[in-house]
Amino acid sequence: MTRGPGELVRSLQPRLPPRPTGGEVRLAIKMVVAGTLSWWLCTVLGQDRPLFAVLVPLVAMSGDPFSAVSVSVARTIGVFAGVFIGLGLLQLSLNSTLLVLILLVASLAVGLLLRARGWPINNQVAITAMFMLYLGVATKAQEVGVARIWETALGAGVAVAVSVLLWPPDPLAETRRRVARLHDWLRQDLARVAHLLRSPSADEATETLDLVRDRSLQAVQDVLEVGRGERALRWNPRRRRDSAAFTAERRRLTGAARQYRHLRTLARIAADAAGEEGPAVPTGERERLAEAVFVLAGEVTGGPAVSAPIDPATLDDPRSVGLAVKMRHMVDDLAAMEAAPPT
Repeated sequence: MTRGPGELVRSLQPRLPPRPTGGEVRLAIKMVVAGTLSWWLCTVLGQDRPLFAVLVPLVAMSGDPFSAVSVSVARTIGVFAGVFIGLGLLQLSLNSTLLVLILLVASLAVGLLLRARGWPINNQVAITAMFMLYLGVATKAQEVGVARIWETALGAGVAVAVSVLLWPPDPLAETRRRVARLHDWLRQDLARVAHLLRSPSADEATETLDLVRDRSLQAVQDVLEVGRGERALRWNPRRRRDSAAFTAERRRLTGAARQYRHLRTLARIAADAAGEEGPAVPTGERERLAEAVFVLAGEVTGGPAVSAPIDPATLDDPRSVGLAVKMRHMVDDLAAMEAAPPT
């Protein structure tokens, strides 16, 4: 049976790349501006084809929202290191295959030392060195090395200037986005726990527990990454005025991440109760707990004033007691965060 165009598009949609975000489009525009400006400045200064001036903005500019200027220092240094390695190898009269072997060994060894955090290797050193070797052998020009060094320096300077002046990184906006995302997740996952209490299901219990665990890990990652935003504000003159607001949002993000630590325990207890073959949690207690979790969902994400949690002493089932104790911990953490003075 032949599928229609609409059905074909729907079947292909999950395999297509996601639509570019506004930040990704802006990054591409910044690369265009920095690369074109670098090329133009080098030609004005007398360089015929300043390849490396354009190369630096393309490889060094990034979309990191918590970077001071969204320029990767490791990649920029990698370009410089590659230029010097390629320049040195141009002085050797060796077989081309042996030259490439030496180049790859030397440049990738340096790339291991100059890698950024989270990178397995800074391969920009090897890529740049190969460009140098190719250009030098092709032109037989001794001045190729000196020209590429100042080209690279100019391209790096333009990349930094464009990153600072054109849509500079906005740690405050990114932190607010992550706070909103965590709050939305907290509402969703607390609702899942409440539903699991009211309608126990082993399959749903496993799915809920896996989802809460993954989101809890992402919350921790968010807190770690946001820590870099403070340095970005300090070093970018266009964002320094956001320092006070950023501190407040960072505090909210940390609070939401701490709530996820408690939520993981809530989800585990509810999932264990839903998956057990023994006696279920008494219906009355399940209803009280589910209602309390729904109320808690609004409070931990900026709802009304914190209400008193269920008293564990009023419950009989050990699992109900564990859920009530953990909800009390969530409320206590929220109250402490509201009462603490801003840092």
